[in-house]
Amino acid sequence: MKNVPLKTVEMHVRGRDKPIPLGYAESLLIVLEQPPRDGFSPAEMRARLPIGDRIEKAVSEGADHVLLEDAQHKKLADLLREHRFAISHYAIIEMLDAVDGAPDVEVEAKAK
Repeated sequence: MKNVPLKTVEMHVRGRDKPIPLGYAESLLIVLEQPPRDGFSPAEMRARLPIGDRIEKAVSEGADHVLLEDAQHKKLADLLREHRFAISHYAIIEMLDAVDGAPDVEVEAKAK
């Protein structure tokens, strides 16, 4: 599993008096909800929706990270690499690097 950070940082953008917040969770959810060029296939929905569910659950619990299965992490990282952002900023690159380089985490199986 991968431990993906869910933090908020400030982007100081030229021409703006106040910094713009960049929330990792909100940004990741936006990326997950953006349709592919030809729309969502059922397989694509099945791949993306559980990732969004995990992020939303982590946020609702006040977590500063979300644990994703390796395949989920790969999907999210791939989507981020291909996403087109409205602005260019180092904070966005740092978010991409943080997601892409999320550390591995060992999770113990629950006893039944």
